[in-house]
Order: sequence, then structure tokens, then C-alpha cells
Amino acid sequence: MKRKKYTFDNLPKPGDTFQFVLPNGLFGICRVLRKTTESELKFMGAPYVVVVTSSWLGKEPPNLENNSLRDYLYLTHHSHKNTPKMSWVSTPPDENYQYIGNIKPSKEDETVECYESGGWSFVLQANLQWKWDNEPREVDSESTDLEPSTPIRPKSQKELLEDSELKTWLGNVPPQAHDKTTKILLDTIRKIFKVKDNNKVKKYVIKCIEDINILDDKYSFIETIEREDLFELLSDLLLSAGIDSPEDIIDEYREW
Repeated sequence: MKRKKYTFDNLPKPGDTFQFVLPNGLFGICRVLRKTTESELKFMGAPYVVVVTSSWLGKEPPNLENNSLRDYLYLTHHSHKNTPKMSWVSTPPDENYQYIGNIKPSKEDETVECYESGGWSFVLQANLQWKWDNEPREVDSESTDLEPSTPIRPKSQKELLEDSELKTWLGNVPPQAHDKTTKILLDTIRKIFKVKDNNKVKKYVIKCIEDINILDDKYSFIETIEREDLFELLSDLLLSAGIDSPEDIIDEYREW
């Protein structure tokens, strides 16, 4: 199922800044740095803009005069290696992003190189990074001398199967949507732990995402919390299979 293509008239403009709210109630922002050059447009085949997440988080809505809003968020959670949460996007923002004004891009912003393309996963990544930095994380019991920034071990099949039960969804999404999503996830996890071929792993995960897309079209049940749960579970699953940068795969195929 392919996504609709948009023109530059449909996309946010350089400097446009969007506020979002994390599940913990903190405010964050992302902003547009630039659009594709003519040569990039020919290569990419469609209009795109570069969007970056700010490292700023606050208990109150942001003030656009605050220079710290310009600071990039660098990801270190899971397999990320201190890379900025920056992505080419080819669609307008969804309902999780509220336009709050325009922060004029700097010369650095206007020439920044971006090597990732995907959807509007900026709130998801900001929340995953906050949880990584602020919530206790499980490490192997023998590795008591690990630094806080050391990546944790991949999740086991048992842990992933438990996560896929999505118990927090009960009573919050339609029962059929919950049960069918859980079945899709359980089947995918079991298949992945039986193979060693990364191409097969990716194929199973892509099919899983596409099946969930179809479910959401039918039941319209994926909101912020459900989106975050699915994104984190699928990321953990891909990382457990030894695949780095799972968000690239998830963003390419998800429609929620």
C-alpha cells in the first residue's frame, strides 16, 4: 500500500516549527530545516523537507525566542550512536504536531546533510530517548560495572511475547483490534526466532506492519500511546534479530 505523494505546497516550509506532547506530559518541538534542492529532487523523485527534533523539553509550551529550541536531539537509545533525530519527510504532519510559528533556519540548517527518510516519528523518538535517559533499564546481572549509556542486551523471545500481549490496551481500544493485533505480533515473533536470515526477518516485519495498517484502516484505533507501543515493540524485535536502525524499516511501511 503506497502513500499519497504531496507537492511542496502541501508540505511545511523551512523554519516551520511544531509542538508535540510526550506521554509523560512534557512538551517538545521539531522544526523544518530545508527542502530538497533541484538535484536532490531529481534523485529522490518527490518533494521532501528535512525535519529535526529539538533536544529541548519543557513542562510548559515553548517560547520561540528560546535559543535552545535550535539544539538538535542526538539519539543514543538502543543501537543509535549519537546521531541527530533528523529525517527527510514527504508528508504533512499528523494530528500530534501543532504548528506554533517559524524559527528562521541558520546557515548551518540550510545546508545540513540528512541521510534518513521516513515519517513523522519525531515524538516517538523523543519519548524513547527520554525513557532511555531517565527510566531504570535492565542490564545483565553479571555486568554491574556498565556505564549508564551502555546499550542493554536485546530482548528475549519470552520478553517480546509478553510485550506483544499489549495488556495496557485492554479497555482502551476495540477488543477485536487488540486481539487481532496481538495475534499478528505473536505470529511474527515466533517466525522471526526460527530464522537467521535478515532478509526473511525484514520480510516478516514488513508483513506485520502492513497487516496492522489494514487493521487500523478498519478500526481506527492507533493513537499516540498505541503508536508508541507498536514502534517500541517492533524496534525491540528487529534489534533482537540483529538489525540496526529499525526505525527506518518501520517508518517506511507504517501508515499510523
